[in-house]
Amino acid sequence: MERGKKKLGRDPDRLEVEEYKFQQEREKFDRDRVAQNEDMLEAEKQARETWEDAIDALEQLHNAKDGAETIREKARQDGLNDAARSIQIEIDRRWAKHEENRSEDYAQAEERAWERVKGRIDEIVTERASERLQKAEENARLAERRHKTFKRALDVLWVVLRALIGKEDLQTVMKAHQAELSKPTKVFKLRELDGP
Repeated sequence: MERGKKKLGRDPDRLEVEEYKFQQEREKFDRDRVAQNEDMLEAEKQARETWEDAIDALEQLHNAKDGAETIREKARQDGLNDAARSIQIEIDRRWAKHEENRSEDYAQAEERAWERVKGRIDEIVTERASERLQKAEENARLAERRHKTFKRALDVLWVVLRALIGKEDLQTVMKAHQAELSKPTKVFKLRELDGP
């Protein structure tokens, strides 16, 4: 009914106090229920996003571990190949020179020079191999730190999933996840290279 207009029916103009309170509580309950439904949908969305991020993180972790192993092996092979090539080139060069001049004094001087060259080659090879191994170890440590961070994120995810998924399904997912995490990780240690 609007002010200034004549009332058409016999219905009361106002609600009773109890009826008004009931109507207000009913409206509040409906608003709360809508807000809870929105919160639940948002939580499910975040759980899905977190799950996808965790899957991506695990894949990146495995790729990083494989990459670190490849880098370490390549550094070792490159160091050995560099050393072998350098030594063989120097041997060939020195041998050709030695054949040209066979005097004893020259042979002694050449032997001393060869020792110095050989020592320098050893230092260069050791430095290169050491740098490559250190870089591979740094990559491995970084991969290990990422692994721990992702594991913590997954542990939080399990808490959220436990609330959203049935216990039997969660147990199946956890067993698969733990089997993947239980794969051994490789720890790289810098080794001192012995001279040839």
